[in-house]
This record gives sequence, C-alpha cells and structure tokens, in this order.
Amino acid sequence: MTDYLFRAPLSTPESRAGHPPRPRVERRKGMLIERDIAVEVSPGLHVYVDVYRPDNEEPAAPLIS
Repeated sequence: MTDYLFRAPLSTPESRAGHPPRPRVERRKGMLIERDIAVEVSPGLHVYVDVYRPDNEEPAAPLIS
C-alpha cells in the first residue's frame, strides 16, 4: 500500500482573489436548473450543488447533483 504525503497548500483562494460561484438559473425543456446553490453541511462549511426540478407547479422530488 502506498503512503500518501500531504503538504500544506501553496496558496489559498482568498490570496488569489478567489470567491464562491454566483448562483444562476436556467430553463430547459420543462426543467428549472438552479446552479451553484450553497448548502451549509456544517457550521462554516458549504458545498455548492445544482438543483434540477420541473418548471411547473406539479409535485416532484428535486434532483440534487
């Protein structure tokens, strides 16, 4: 088994003027697609997801990727 050597990053997103992606909405073939939606998974930790759902009022479970 290989041992992995981890090292500190050379820089941080903040030091390179990095920022979270901006949420945006698309409509395609009866679907509403919300991209880059921030979801807090624990205090101070966010993941960014895409949410796919119908573009109408019919009840349906959203698909999150």
